Amino acid sequence: MHSISQNPTVSFVENGLKHLKKNNLLIKDYDFVISVGGGTNHDTARSIAALAVNGGSIVDYEGFNRFSKPILPWVAINTTAGSGAHVTMLAVITDDRRKTKISVIDPNLLATVTVDDPALHVTMPKEVTVSSGVQFFLPA
Repeated sequence: MHSISQNPTVSFVENGLKHLKKNNLLIKDYDFVISVGGGTNHDTARSIAALAVNGGSIVDYEGFNRFSKPILPWVAINTTAGSGAHVTMLAVITDDRRKTKISVIDPNLLATVTVDDPALHVTMPKEVTVSSGVQFFLPA
């Protein structure tokens, strides 16, 4: 298990893919990828799942509809409500080399299964739960 910091980077994705391929296992030996957390974890996991099948680097897929094959099935277990990353077809990844963020957008990047249990949201620090929650404004 690896920890992820605030913004997903190309190196996070590459390190995750290396971990997936260690011990001489083949991609076909895996049934799915699971991410637990918020936007950073989900964007990293979906990118790993995509590269496991399509190959290359995530920067090769910058833009729209660049994957030729469906990704490895991906299960997103959400613990925050802010990003909506668990239900989008977009990954935003920081390209360390170019010092910029890239967008990878493809219907193949949608999660196979999402879990959004409110009980998981309260496992986060109170400040995270409050700051990432959806706010509703009632008319006066």
